[in-house]
Amino acid sequence: MGNLMWAGAKRITGMGSELEVEAEALRWAAQVLTGFGYRNVTFETDSQVLSKMLSGEEATWPRVRPFIQEIGASVSGMNEAEVVYYPRSGNKVADRIAKETATFTSFVPKLYSIVPSWLFCLYGG
Repeated sequence: MGNLMWAGAKRITGMGSELEVEAEALRWAAQVLTGFGYRNVTFETDSQVLSKMLSGEEATWPRVRPFIQEIGASVSGMNEAEVVYYPRSGNKVADRIAKETATFTSFVPKLYSIVPSWLFCLYGG
């Protein structure tokens, strides 16, 4: 419906590529939302490659396969779960969250159900 329900940010290190970071972020989001009991979820990613791997349009890289398997397992109990590609250049909210995450000094993940003030000016509610 076009409403932001949850936004999350988590510092991730030790990955070999940006694709692995994006896959880990999506894996984490799927686990969190499954745990919250959501049954219909649209996940947005700024990785067209990951989106295509998840839909089967592109071969899965071996290093990303475990993430994709866990994402699939997490969403298997949902009624509807889709991953849509949305370029970061067109999504100021995702861009700001990514930049904010780069400044994190803690590995404690953050979930926002209310748009934080530093993001509100871009999202506008």
